[in-house]
Amino acid sequence: AATDVQAAIDELEAEKLAANAAIVAATNTKITYDVNGLVTAGAAATTADIAASADKNYVTDAQLTVIGNTSGANSGDQASIAGITGTLAQFNTALTDDDFVSLTGTETLTNKTLTSPTVNTATITGGTINNTTIGGTTPSTAEFTTLNVSGRFTINKSIAPPAGIDTDYIATVSEILDAGIIGFSSSTTRTLTLPTAQGPAGLVQALPGTPAVGDVYTFYVYNTTANAVTLAAGTGITIFYNPTIIANRPKIVYCRVTDITSGSEAISVY
Repeated sequence: AATDVQAAIDELEAEKLAANAAIVAATNTKITYDVNGLVTAGAAATTADIAASADKNYVTDAQLTVIGNTSGANSGDQASIAGITGTLAQFNTALTDDDFVSLTGTETLTNKTLTSPTVNTATITGGTINNTTIGGTTPSTAEFTTLNVSGRFTINKSIAPPAGIDTDYIATVSEILDAGIIGFSSSTTRTLTLPTAQGPAGLVQALPGTPAVGDVYTFYVYNTTANAVTLAAGTGITIFYNPTIIANRPKIVYCRVTDITSGSEAISVY
């Protein structure tokens, strides 16, 4: 009988599990166990230890801040500002790439194109229209596509016109464009030669604004004696029709730009 008991003890001894090394006694939410199911370690579980599942997920600190700021009708994934209220200053603070413009406020618009705008009682104190300064105190040239004038108007010619000429005469560009009047009192037949149309100081490039083919301007020639004055062409000028100015028959001379190519400018004179 003793032999049978000892055999049983030996069998149980052979089949028993050996104890693991001792661990610190504690209460933890995370344990580690071996293949035999014996606890080998313990620790506090973190979110990194728990897998996400359907409708149960973790958020970052930054996402937590967004959630904390979410309230009212703001669902947190707004695709538009519909339904959101606030002041203009608050919206401008939230907007990262520009500023809002209000209907009743006072804002400055820069580099904006207004398509078919309706402007009531506007006050324009600066800027340009067709490169013409608005609100400037110094007169400057202007270029308009169409100019309609009602009532009286004046054209200021700052250069005094030459008068009483009794010699063959070569007019200057300024006398043609700025004075606009040339007067003869010739004792014999005389010739009035027009200046060149070509070059940076010629009759084409000296026109105000940007010269274009089809530009037309005039000047006035009179003669107070019976001796004829004949127009002669300068470089780049072609004279059509009768070039003679006879006594007491002033002539309005029409000039039409036909070429604006640099160095090859041309004018037809009628």
